[in-house]
Amino acid sequence: MLPPFLATLIIGTQSNLYANGVTEDGEPDVWEAWCVVAEALDGRRWVHEVLFLGHELGVQGAAQAAARLSVRVNTARLSGEWAGPVENARWTEVIPCYGSPAYSANWRAYAAQDDLADGNFEPGTQREAELRERASEVGSQQEREREQAWLNGE
Repeated sequence: MLPPFLATLIIGTQSNLYANGVTEDGEPDVWEAWCVVAEALDGRRWVHEVLFLGHELGVQGAAQAAARLSVRVNTARLSGEWAGPVENARWTEVIPCYGSPAYSANWRAYAAQDDLADGNFEPGTQREAELRERASEVGSQQEREREQAWLNGE
């Protein structure tokens, strides 16, 4: 029998757009990249290290390759051969699903990360310092304790 965390983990694929240089007309050459995502019931998400790029495999080829890896991961999960994405070098935890309990627990930190990435501050100001402090709160001791409780089925 699978531990509760693994039994409820959802394995799927997702795509994101990326620019691969420019076209002959000087426009961005936009393609789709596909990856495998594991999502917990509380909204936490992890992305597998392998990224399938549309400009290399074609859009359909990239989507199909990601789907094949998703099936392999899910088969390993169901058979008990895979311990899950937590503390696994092939998986990286990413921002939780928007509106989920995991996102809500740290929404200020995630919003600060977005503001920093988007440049929504004046460099060297108090706002920048506050955003950087708030963004660093993700992964705090309290969040690690909550994650361990979830993994233990508490």
